[in-house]
Amino acid sequence: MVDYNKEFFGENSDSEDEKVNSQNVDYGVGDYNSRFDEVSDYIEPIEEEEKPKPKKRRRRRRSKGEILLFDYVLPIVVGLVMSFLLIHFFGRGVVKGSSMSPTLKDGQNVIIFKSNKHIKRNDIVFLHSDKLEEDIVKRVIAVENDVVEIKGTDVYVNSKKIDDSYTENHTDEQYIKPMKVPEGCIYVLGDNRDDSTDSRVLGPIDVEDVFAKVIYK
Repeated sequence: MVDYNKEFFGENSDSEDEKVNSQNVDYGVGDYNSRFDEVSDYIEPIEEEEKPKPKKRRRRRRSKGEILLFDYVLPIVVGLVMSFLLIHFFGRGVVKGSSMSPTLKDGQNVIIFKSNKHIKRNDIVFLHSDKLEEDIVKRVIAVENDVVEIKGTDVYVNSKKIDDSYTENHTDEQYIKPMKVPEGCIYVLGDNRDDSTDSRVLGPIDVEDVFAKVIYK
């Protein structure tokens, strides 16, 4: 049988077809990546848009009236109010004698609040004694309607022994029968029990005789 391909194209026709096929394959696989790389070189990266920065608010210029008010008038008013409070409600107290030793020493300066309101047990107060005709400082042991009793060196308020570890070592023994503190009165003692003239001698103290409370010592 006659091979017309060979006769028409010649004996090298098969080899020529193989070359073309091989070229097509190489172009389809090998050159594709290189072509892609060439194209990618022309693609510019997408840049993120910068967000606009918030505008800084310009500080409003103060008027002359505002400068006068806030820089001059207001500080003066605040100073006057503070001075009024310090003069009328706070002050300095000086301890006289050793009746409150060891808590307060003779001649010690303390800060006081000038009030006789809301007095409670264990407050240290300044009061005026008509019997002694002088101002004294004592500790509040009981308030109105409390029942006070002293047995030897122990003090009882409402049948409960109080913790008086703040006192000096005292040895004087006394016995005072249970007594109810009248309304509007307080019962006071000195921390130095052996050297203190207090409610054991003076009796209950009228709250109106109190003029200050110690707030810092």
